[in-house]
This record gives sequence, structure tokens and C-alpha cells, in this order.
Amino acid sequence: MYNFPFKISINSNIDLFILILNELLIGLFIGYIALFVFNTVRISGQFIDFTIGFTMSQYYDPNTNSTSTNIERFFYWLALAIFITFNFHHIILSAVIKSFEVIPLGFFLNNEKIFISFLYFLAKAFI
Repeated sequence: MYNFPFKISINSNIDLFILILNELLIGLFIGYIALFVFNTVRISGQFIDFTIGFTMSQYYDPNTNSTSTNIERFFYWLALAIFITFNFHHIILSAVIKSFEVIPLGFFLNNEKIFISFLYFLAKAFI
């Protein structure tokens, strides 16, 4: 049994696995939100390419393992440059750090009402 200074005791390997899975899912959720922002920029570029007739000039994009259009790629790289220039990557890192405060480490191990708690924290994230 491992005792941590932040009120978590891991009694078995299953508890450790659940704890790791919980933190992994939270990190993937934050990463998915960032990916969602970039995909909306890419879709807007696809819509512009479609309306002006550039969808025939698609080429293979190794980043997404699919085909993409010219303006879509331009919008993606412009959004990426803006993302890095205005330090939005620091906001993503602070969201990961803040996730440990909003959802404490090991919260789902000792909580029977997981779904209600998850909805509460999801609602708290948008306030």
C-alpha cells in the first residue's frame, strides 16, 4: 500500500490502473479540445475551397493521413502560427495543471456517484 500526502491510498494494482486511466482520459480530453479548434479551422478552409472550386486540387497530407486542399492547409498553418505566436500553448499547459485542482487526483477511486460528479465538473469547466 502506497500512501501519498494528498489523501490517496492505492491498495491494489486495479486502483493504480484506474488512477492512471483517469488521468490519461482527462489529458486526452484536453488534447481533443485543442484538436477540435484546429479541425474547425481546417473545415472552414475546405468550405472556402469548395465554394471557389479548388477542391479538385487536393493532395496528400501526411499530418492527417488524408487529402487536403490548398486553402485548408494555408488556414491550418496560419492557425498554428497564431497559436504559437500568442502563447496559446501555455493556456493548454495551464489547463492540464488546473485539471489537477478541478478534478483531484484519485477522485474517481472513492466516489460512487461518478456520472453525477463528472457532469458537475464538466459544467464547472464552462462557467
